[in-house]
Amino acid sequence: MLKLPLIAGLIFLFFSAQGQDKNKIELLGAKTLKFDKAIGVDAQRLIGDVRFRHKGALMYCDSAYLYNQSNSLDAFGNVRIVQGDTLTLTSDKLYYNGNTQYVKVRDQVDLKDKEMTLKTNTLDYDRRTGEAIFYDRGVITSLANDNKLIACEGIYNSSTEFFFFRDSVFLENPNYRVETDTLNYDNLNEIAYFKGPTFIYSEENTIYCENGWYDTQKDISQFNENAVIYNGHQKLMGDSIWYSRNEGLGRAYIDVSIQDTLDQYIINGDYGEYNEQTGKNRVTGHAEMIQYNELDSLFLHSDTLLAIRDTVLGNKVHAYPGVKFFKHDIQGAADSLVFSEADSLIEMYTDPVLWSQDLQITGDTILIKTFDGVVQNLYVFENAFMINELDTSKYNQIKGRRLTGYFSDNDLYKVLIKGNGESLYYASEETPDTTASEMQTDSIADVKNKSDTLSSGIDEGEPPARDSTVVEGRAEIAAADTTVREKKMKVKYIGVNKSICSNILIYLSNNQVKRIVFLKKPNGKFHPMHKFPREEARFDGFIWEPDRRPASRWDIFL
Repeated sequence: MLKLPLIAGLIFLFFSAQGQDKNKIELLGAKTLKFDKAIGVDAQRLIGDVRFRHKGALMYCDSAYLYNQSNSLDAFGNVRIVQGDTLTLTSDKLYYNGNTQYVKVRDQVDLKDKEMTLKTNTLDYDRRTGEAIFYDRGVITSLANDNKLIACEGIYNSSTEFFFFRDSVFLENPNYRVETDTLNYDNLNEIAYFKGPTFIYSEENTIYCENGWYDTQKDISQFNENAVIYNGHQKLMGDSIWYSRNEGLGRAYIDVSIQDTLDQYIINGDYGEYNEQTGKNRVTGHAEMIQYNELDSLFLHSDTLLAIRDTVLGNKVHAYPGVKFFKHDIQGAADSLVFSEADSLIEMYTDPVLWSQDLQITGDTILIKTFDGVVQNLYVFENAFMINELDTSKYNQIKGRRLTGYFSDNDLYKVLIKGNGESLYYASEETPDTTASEMQTDSIADVKNKSDTLSSGIDEGEPPARDSTVVEGRAEIAAADTTVREKKMKVKYIGVNKSICSNILIYLSNNQVKRIVFLKKPNGKFHPMHKFPREEARFDGFIWEPDRRPASRWDIFL
């Protein structure tokens, strides 16, 4: 056992030797110093308030082994490294090589700088590069805000204050939580970069992407590769999405899609804007809305689609300009359109036109009432015009101020014209060899005689019931009954009924006009085909527009 005077002399000699080589680890003090040959010839065992200095860093511990030959040390108990006012590292164990300046710290590791704290159980730190690596679940807490980051593995560069994390990475904030496979974090600017499948959860929404970044200080982010923002019943998707959480504003680019599972519609396009505060979503560039249900889907295209969420007035979708839509039983075109989700009402404005099989309906404004994807009623305001194409030269025509259409199982079976009604109808008969339907007509004299008597006492604002005996007794241009013959029949047009009546009721079957009822004092004339003037074959305002009609879902983009 060494005597105390000798120990003091050895410590003095050790300090003097350390002072001669700046690369050597400098022992500043310890309560007890011993040589331990069991560990190594040059091993010095230091116990109690042990202090070292090396390359501007101070190291403290309860006990240590110092190896002068290899210029390294092992430290134990309350280990602490202080490097100026920028970095502090504490742990239970430390292994340090003074030549490489490489530190290995184990158990209860705590690394702090001006901006953050890193806690883990296994950490390697290179003092020359400022790079720290942990392998055993690290927890990083920002001192500037409430951000907390957890990962199984990570690298931290104290010089650039940049983190690289992988394997079950979590970024927690009081307002959101991020889960990802790989994440890089700029601690200086507080920006997180996602490098794999990533979920961001908050009270407002859930966000998914496979690449992107998040500025946690400004709450601004960019999500790329299969990006999705989901708020419970509505999804915003795109190849990339820019999002400001504070403003509740998102911008989506390329393959944009807004899906609403509550109101059952999808809006697609090239560019989209998503505003949580105003409830407005706008999509442009090959914009398409799909209203889907179990029976059939409606496909609509326009230059711009604007979806507005309103809990008071009801949600609406505005389409403009250049609207076209396709449904198997009905198609339409207009300059602009509004779809009201609350009452399932489609409003068409500026040159609207509607087609159903070989029927075309136009007017200043057209409204379509639906329920669960099934058309119930049709309303045309001002300059209503209905055309039924028989062939390229013959058209049945009915026009007036307003039109109301009634549907059953998506088939138009009844039309009411109110105000300034006019009709032009081709009467026909059948001969063998071609399929057709048998028609009967009353003489125009009978029409005049019956209509005066039957129109009295009838409210023009309400059409009579479909099976009303009053309707059956009214003046008719075409008979009510249609007989479909088993043998082939050929249609022969025998003349034209052209009439004027304030209010007109039309019955249809398979979108073919089968019966016309005049509700108020009709004035008309029957023209045999050979005597019918060609110049009277079309009413004023007649426009037949097959070129505007979409024949399929994809035609809405033409």
